[in-house]
Amino acid sequence: MILPAVVFIISLATLIKSSDLFTEKAEVIGKYLGIPSFLIGVTIVAMGTSMPELASAIMSVVNNASQIVPGNVIGSNIANILLILGIATMFLKKDTEIKWDLFHGDITFIIASTLFLGVVLWDGAFSIFEAVLLFAGYVVYFLYNYDIHKNKNNAKNGDESKKRVSAVDAIVLVASMVLIAVSANYLIISATEIATLLNIGVEIIGLTAVAIGTSLPELAVSISAVRRGNIEMALGNVSGSNIFNVFVVMSIPKFIGGVAIPAMLFAQSYPFLLLATTMFLSIILDHRLHKYEGAMLFLLYLFFIVETIV
Repeated sequence: MILPAVVFIISLATLIKSSDLFTEKAEVIGKYLGIPSFLIGVTIVAMGTSMPELASAIMSVVNNASQIVPGNVIGSNIANILLILGIATMFLKKDTEIKWDLFHGDITFIIASTLFLGVVLWDGAFSIFEAVLLFAGYVVYFLYNYDIHKNKNNAKNGDESKKRVSAVDAIVLVASMVLIAVSANYLIISATEIATLLNIGVEIIGLTAVAIGTSLPELAVSISAVRRGNIEMALGNVSGSNIFNVFVVMSIPKFIGGVAIPAMLFAQSYPFLLLATTMFLSIILDHRLHKYEGAMLFLLYLFFIVETIV
């Protein structure tokens, strides 16, 4: 048990760090190529924090452990709201007002993505047609972001100076992509071995250990945003990541191979996702957020973990 656990931790740490490096260098190269900053934001940066989920999902299919894919998506989305947002909110010093006008669009998409995921899960079969529709959902979400941000940022783009790109930037970009693939591969191999040793389904590992680990970038971003007094960024990071997970992390692996849907996910885990999403909407619609609400989110996550493992 010790060896696969060590491999799991090292692989996870490497995956997170390499994803961060990939995002950083891709953003630098994107600006050098003249890609508008708002377009970089809704593509490279948005994808960056969800890169661990996507990489591990792809490697799950490659290593014949595809049950991890839906487990990781559900587990990560639950963790983003109850664990990540819960912990981040506990850093608030006082009641914080939420600016509703920044979130009315994302709320529509997070509801749609959550319900769409339920439709995919309920019959225990995931078809290529459903995968195409999920990916199309992200295309629509991307176009929505493109449309609402382009006019706001056009003035800024003209004043942006291009950052110089060195050979080191290109090398780091390529090396980080290789590290992402290798570390994700060993993450799934070690997770599968741990599941076997503990005599539990790999989907349980996906719902818990893999989901928590791959959500750590969102935790770092959210806590940093709250400490700077930008709770909207933390909320946007959670909603954007959850939308990406359903539409992209769930769909891409299906284009590579079969994705198994364990029955327990819809019966036991998906209701927690509905609960978490409802809590998220409640927080947004209330227009205010308090650290004690974060504590309640965290307690609900502990309840989810206990119910999943026991």
